[in-house]
Amino acid sequence: MSEDTKEFCKSCETCQASGKTGGTPKAPLIPLPVVGVPFERVGVDIVGTLDPPTASGNRFILVVVDHATRYPEAIPLRTTTAPAVAKALLGIFSRMGFPKEVVSDRGSNFMSAYLKAMWKECGVTYKFTTPYHPQTNGLVERFNKTLKGMIMGLPEKLRRRWDILLPCLLFAYREVPQKGVGFSPFELLFGHPVRGPLTLVKEGWEQPLKAPKQDIVDYVLGLRSSMDEYMKKASKNLQASQELQKQWHDQEAVLVQYQPGQKVWVLEPVAPRALQDKWSGPHTIVEKKGEVTYLVDLGTARSPLRVLHVNRLKPYCDRADLTLLIATDEGQEEDSDLLPDLFSSTEQDVLVEGVVLADCLTAEQKDHCINLLGQFSELFSTVPGTTSWCEHTIDTGDSLPVKRKIYRQPDHVRDCIKQEVQQMLELGVVEHSESPWASPVVLVPKPPSKDGKKETRFV
Repeated sequence: MSEDTKEFCKSCETCQASGKTGGTPKAPLIPLPVVGVPFERVGVDIVGTLDPPTASGNRFILVVVDHATRYPEAIPLRTTTAPAVAKALLGIFSRMGFPKEVVSDRGSNFMSAYLKAMWKECGVTYKFTTPYHPQTNGLVERFNKTLKGMIMGLPEKLRRRWDILLPCLLFAYREVPQKGVGFSPFELLFGHPVRGPLTLVKEGWEQPLKAPKQDIVDYVLGLRSSMDEYMKKASKNLQASQELQKQWHDQEAVLVQYQPGQKVWVLEPVAPRALQDKWSGPHTIVEKKGEVTYLVDLGTARSPLRVLHVNRLKPYCDRADLTLLIATDEGQEEDSDLLPDLFSSTEQDVLVEGVVLADCLTAEQKDHCINLLGQFSELFSTVPGTTSWCEHTIDTGDSLPVKRKIYRQPDHVRDCIKQEVQQMLELGVVEHSESPWASPVVLVPKPPSKDGKKETRFV
């Protein structure tokens, strides 16, 4: 009874949609592959709107971060149209070279035909994150937070000039060693520490030394060797950092698997209002796209199919079919043989010999009937069976099932009902159904037999 009550409450659609039953645990972390070549894969995003705008009218920042070196680039923008974004990206790539992969969110500017054509001409593979799952582009998202914090840290009179001070903010970020790789972005990209403001202060305190002259060939060879060493150490440090992050993240993570055709709830991306449901659905799983992504049929006209991360899904708990059991006589005494045993005879009892033929039939007709009865004697049996000659269908149309409360059956007939249903399942005359429609089971007592035995029948 306790388990049935829990399942009944768990399958309440209103509670599932409002989030009272809770969501599924987060999926295990899947780190991105480590990149060992600078600007081979970059993440792209846009920060903004930053109000009020600067004197130049800039309200947005195009951010590009290299996955290998953590080297950031940021370009102030007045607008985020596809041509404006493409122009800023070409300016960055003209200095750093064209990457092989670009990771971005599903903003309309990044998914425009204009940028897709540019990526195709430049031989760049573009990859989009799962909707409302910014963790896929987490490197850029984390830098966005740092950059906005640095802008907010400026004196109030200088905040309106953040576009002019943006190179200084980037310089400060680039010369600081990153915990994940163990080096600063400057060192990994250029192969040597940068000569920044602290270096200038140090040189002012110390006696300037004349740098020994170095052959250009030796310098290039030494630079190449140091850069190779830096990148190997950085890749090793990054891999260790990712393993540690995954270890902490996966302590309570559980990978939930869904099958095509399974119904799920989808978490709404926008924070709902006070009386708005947190989950929409139920929707149907169409296909498994990746290890933690699924193609879901949302049933909307604008975007019927959408790839969603498993963290935005939770299984739909369907309510089991309820069968109404009604007993017409609750006062009768307990009897273990209320229902007849369908397997009381191990063999089919043929009733051909007991058939009474009408007197109006001629002798020829009687012989013909007896021949037919003998030919199809297996049909005249006390054991129920089935036929495939005809089929009966009940079309419910668009009608909704009528929900009724369960009638409690008397305890003295409960075991008999279970036994009868099990026997009918074994005979194949009934089968399990998941239809929301159900017909109540009515137990009707029959008059006592000659030997005084009480029996009931299903109606």
